[in-house]
Amino acid sequence: MRLRLLDAFRDANRARQILHILVFKYGFHRMAAQLGLVRMLPIRRWRLRAQQRYQQMNPGERLRLAMADLGPAFIKLAQVLSTRADFVPAAIVSELRRLQDEVPPVDFSAIEGVLCEELGPDWESRFATFEREPVAAASIGQVHRASLTDGTPVMVKVQRPGVAEAVETDLRFVDDLAGVIHGRVPAVRRYALPQFAREFADILHDELDYTVEAHNAEVMAELLSDNSSITMPRVIADQTTRRVLTTERLTGTRLDPESLRARGFDPRQIAERYALAILEMIFEHGFFHGDPHQGNVVVLDDGRVGFIDLGMVGRLPSGSVRELRELLISVFELDAGAAIDVCAELGAAGDEVDLQGARRALARLLTHYYFLPRKDVHLGEMLAKILRLVNDYDIRLPSEFTLLVKALLVAEGVATQLDPGFDYNEVARPLAARIQRQEWAPDRALHELRRAIREARRQMMTIPGRLSRLIGEVESGALRVRIKQEGLEQTHRLHAALAHRIAASILIGASLVAYVLWATSSARGGWPASWVTAVGAVVGTLAGVGLLYFILRSRR
Repeated sequence: MRLRLLDAFRDANRARQILHILVFKYGFHRMAAQLGLVRMLPIRRWRLRAQQRYQQMNPGERLRLAMADLGPAFIKLAQVLSTRADFVPAAIVSELRRLQDEVPPVDFSAIEGVLCEELGPDWESRFATFEREPVAAASIGQVHRASLTDGTPVMVKVQRPGVAEAVETDLRFVDDLAGVIHGRVPAVRRYALPQFAREFADILHDELDYTVEAHNAEVMAELLSDNSSITMPRVIADQTTRRVLTTERLTGTRLDPESLRARGFDPRQIAERYALAILEMIFEHGFFHGDPHQGNVVVLDDGRVGFIDLGMVGRLPSGSVRELRELLISVFELDAGAAIDVCAELGAAGDEVDLQGARRALARLLTHYYFLPRKDVHLGEMLAKILRLVNDYDIRLPSEFTLLVKALLVAEGVATQLDPGFDYNEVARPLAARIQRQEWAPDRALHELRRAIREARRQMMTIPGRLSRLIGEVESGALRVRIKQEGLEQTHRLHAALAHRIAASILIGASLVAYVLWATSSARGGWPASWVTAVGAVVGTLAGVGLLYFILRSRR
């Protein structure tokens, strides 16, 4: 109980700190007021404005700076939000993509404490050398050069002390905030923000566990072992734990045109090799690097492209990989109908989805790209627009597809920097043709036939059980049938209007009769019946006027 109270106290303090930064420093007071969060702060109206230096910035810039101010969880949240062009405005997405996860390094004494806890008090004996100054520092961990006792050069990533506890507190705030937005802003309920918050928490938990990154590197290396132009750093398992990751050091040249030329490489060839590697990860293996920017890629002396930092990866189920291949082929063939059908199979279509309208809209989009000059057609941008289009038509694609689009956009941007004339379509078309040939290969067709037979057998085996349950519900009277009535709203409004008119007519008629009776009783001198009738007339008249007001108001 005491621990729960302490957690609640810390959560409340952290929530006030977060809101203080968002509201007082960066001026997000309208958002906080709309969500009912301002009451958590001791606020005076004159303080509800951004600090002077931030007042001239647009909301995207202020949000980017606020996320950087709020720490590791919010930096990662900004990176994930930058992939969600389906519900985040484009201007904010472009700003969040500029956010760099770079922070001052932690003093080595604190890092040494983590090394002692994870590798033991004798951790230094595991390394021949260990540089105390980090080569890179991010919000969750920092990286040091070292060498093993056998002379193997390695990179050691060490998690910052206390970062896991701070992230957990912030994740609870993000989860609560997603629930508040979902409840108070009906327009965003279709985006299922509470589910997004849970998926984000899963992503961040994976990044906090370095054994997950080690596993990702091993799986990626196995999948790409047949490609001699790509390499992954080897994981040193004996020196890897949840908070310490030791990998082989890949030394080479950064993805910079001048640096590559100085080392004798052709930037155009490196761009094609790098871009093709990303496409193969996605469309052949369904397991891809989620953040392939220049800092996570090096070109080795033998020309191989090395990918590092696999903390963020995308994983697609085998069925989704097949459908994604079909989507790629449909886009290149300008088959909007097939593309929308594939998207509907990949995702969850809403009750009111207009597939015909979606097909027409996508056909217009693909036709637009078809008539553009080849240099102006960008695969990542086109897939991002397709993702937004299907989302507008209430087709929800799995969250992995937003990371996929982000990876393609990043890869396309990097390749274009290496070669301004880079055309992703020229790289993707041969891959699409190869995939199409593979799909029609006899062994693949036989595999798909076996899979279909297994699925049909599984479905047939479940039919008797389903029928038995249905019959049981009918016999017990527990069967419930949900009927959706469509087109009855206009009839309901007509009936309601008629009922209002009838009620008003009865009340007004009764008031008139009561008035006549009262007048007659008054003429004869009858009392108190005449006054009772008068009261009834007045009450009836007021009720009639009130009903008329209600009817007129309801018709607005």
